[in-house]
Amino acid sequence: MSTKEMRFDSRFVAPISVAKTKIHSIRRDPNDKYVEGEELQMVDKSTGNVFATKTCTGTQKILIKCWQREVVVFEVQIDDRTLEYDEVQELARNDGFSSAPEMIEYVCNNFNYIGKIVHWTDKRY
Repeated sequence: MSTKEMRFDSRFVAPISVAKTKIHSIRRDPNDKYVEGEELQMVDKSTGNVFATKTCTGTQKILIKCWQREVVVFEVQIDDRTLEYDEVQELARNDGFSSAPEMIEYVCNNFNYIGKIVHWTDKRY
């Protein structure tokens, strides 16, 4: 297996390497770059430094649909299953965000988002 680089904003370095609260990463992956068993080298985008190495334990398909109305409305599907709001909150916290709306704004910015959850723990949704 090969090593895959994953680049992260600085805000995610501590939740991955110190607090261990960020337990996966939501990524666009049109070429199936992330595969179970491969080593993931985690790089801080701002410094270029490798701050952690993990092993990919699997991936799940994710679709986030967003609509802009008076407020942002969204729906999250993982492996074709629509998540309840409390599950989306858990997903957001496990991905390093404080809330589902913060994650939605960061990830899809009012556009539909199709990607994968890249796991390095046994947690699945």
